[in-house]
Amino acid sequence: MPLEMQAKLLRVLQTGEIKPVGDVVTRKVRVRVIAATNRDLEKALAVSEFREDLFYRFNTFTITLPPLRERTEDIPVLAHHFLRKAEAKVNKRVDRFAPEALDLLKRYPWPGNLRELENIIERAVVLATSRQVDVAHLPLHLQEPAPATLRAGEGFLQARARTLALFEREAISRLLAEARGNVSVAARRAGITRRNLHRLILKYRIKTKHFLLAPQNRADETRILPAT
Repeated sequence: MPLEMQAKLLRVLQTGEIKPVGDVVTRKVRVRVIAATNRDLEKALAVSEFREDLFYRFNTFTITLPPLRERTEDIPVLAHHFLRKAEAKVNKRVDRFAPEALDLLKRYPWPGNLRELENIIERAVVLATSRQVDVAHLPLHLQEPAPATLRAGEGFLQARARTLALFEREAISRLLAEARGNVSVAARRAGITRRNLHRLILKYRIKTKHFLLAPQNRADETRILPAT
């Protein structure tokens, strides 16, 4: 929040008055403020990015919420909440997770916290072809544990090739999902020729027909066979 806006908000909290844009009459208001931030406000105070007087106005009662990776026991409840939300948004009946898919959600570190979880579940609902979210509907970076980590007996070049292949497969799948299986559109968005994208689709044995938007607002799942 810019410092100028902070000053205006502080004035409202102190006086209990507002003046709507374009109005000449000051109006009394009674409000209760619940504020959230992902920043360390004490550090922001130290570098003059947050007003000290506003900080103490807000700091009456503080709840510190740990990142999602530190409260994995909440993931099933949150996942089902976002599933219901995605059902309504996409207008599609998907009401459960396969146990293996839920286990992957619980083991993933979630660097993007709740927003990342919500986006991944919405994506899974779009790709699902039944009432269940399966492992195949989750992004490949959730399915592949630590892709950049060297496996036992694996050399650097092997690890690099495996990581690049994982990235390419996931990127192509996302492009095709966004383009509803239209290879020309996906190639244009990727900035490569249709021929080169088609070659990669064949390389990773991706079935483009499963990205087509079927009748009655049904989106099909991504079917990716193991690379040979």
